Amino acid sequence: MGKYVTRRLLLMIPTALLATMVVFGLMKLVPGDAAIAILADLDVGTQEEADVAADRLRERFGLNESLPVQYWKWIVSVGKLEFGDSIIQGRPVRDIILERLPRTLELAAIAVVLIFAYAIPMGIWSAVRQDKLADHLIRVISILGLSVPLVWLGTLFMFGSSRLLHWVPPLIYKGPIDSLGTNLLMLGPPAVLLSFAIGASIIRMTRGQMIEVLREDYIRTARAKGLAQSSLLVRHALRNAILPVMTQFGGILGALMTGTVVAETIFNIPGLGRAMVESINNRDFAVVQGLVLINIAMVLMVNLVIDLLYSVADPRIRYS
Repeated sequence: MGKYVTRRLLLMIPTALLATMVVFGLMKLVPGDAAIAILADLDVGTQEEADVAADRLRERFGLNESLPVQYWKWIVSVGKLEFGDSIIQGRPVRDIILERLPRTLELAAIAVVLIFAYAIPMGIWSAVRQDKLADHLIRVISILGLSVPLVWLGTLFMFGSSRLLHWVPPLIYKGPIDSLGTNLLMLGPPAVLLSFAIGASIIRMTRGQMIEVLREDYIRTARAKGLAQSSLLVRHALRNAILPVMTQFGGILGALMTGTVVAETIFNIPGLGRAMVESINNRDFAVVQGLVLINIAMVLMVNLVIDLLYSVADPRIRYS
């Protein structure tokens, strides 16, 4: 097990580096640069004076150097756990990540708890009541979650709550320590929408796997012996159906991190997703690179944890 984990951790390094190289190259192809973004809102006089000021900014932040040199300097800063310096904010990207990461993790954690609370039970119930009214209703809900874009759901919620209920979530973020009520009111609606949009696939996967397992001979034998329905579903059926669901869940966590970009933008949550949008608009390449690296690391770690949980769910699985 230890050798397997070590090998997986080492393989994460080239994967992350390759992804950051691709993002770094693509960002450099975007028209404009951070120097122009900084000077856009400033009165710097004539066009010639603006060009001189832009050149000074490029020289100051190393934007006039070759791409390999810029990328190498960024890699060195990653080794120092600084992730470069934000050109717009003038501080290490590490500080921006540490400031905003807890907010995104809190939003994602609430959404994950909601997904576990309703998606798996609904999938089980839909399989047990196959082709009944409850099954049809749950399938309709899951199809809506898969087909309706999150950006449309969020916009519709904000419009409906403000026009019909005359209420909108708080627009100024407060941590759970400062004000738990305000924090939940701000993060609750986007977490619910995220769980609805992403949990739909878990419902369908759980339903499909449970239907398949419930048709197995050992399930019919256990039922014939008079085993209680709850024990039959949880200890026998769900345990054998959960592995594909875990795989699906590991995959959607990447989509969950992507979904926070939309949710944080719509609901004005100052997390990593909103920082990504702001950095792209401002051509703040160092921040974009740092956020991409953090997202890649989280997705890779989640997949590793899911793989390790396979052996917990199924003792026959062993890693060497």
